[in-house]
Amino acid sequence: FILPMPMEYDLLWTSASLLMAMFASSLALILLRQKSRPFILVLGGVFIGLGISSMHYMGMEGMKSHLEIHYRPSLFFLSILIGIV
Repeated sequence: FILPMPMEYDLLWTSASLLMAMFASSLALILLRQKSRPFILVLGGVFIGLGISSMHYMGMEGMKSHLEIHYRPSLFFLSILIGIV
């Protein structure tokens, strides 16, 4: 991905983003190894959705540029809900 401005990535935030994705995926897979009851399937989906959202926003924090990013709370929480659904 090439942006029309200088961009760097913070190693700590980018690494934490990767670890968050791995943790959420592992937790969901551990849950889904159990009997496939609807509650367990929904809980696994919630963990994956939260992991995707956390990975995304942690990765966004790891992007360093001269711009300052601001999030609208309503759209922020809507994006998390979409990730879970």
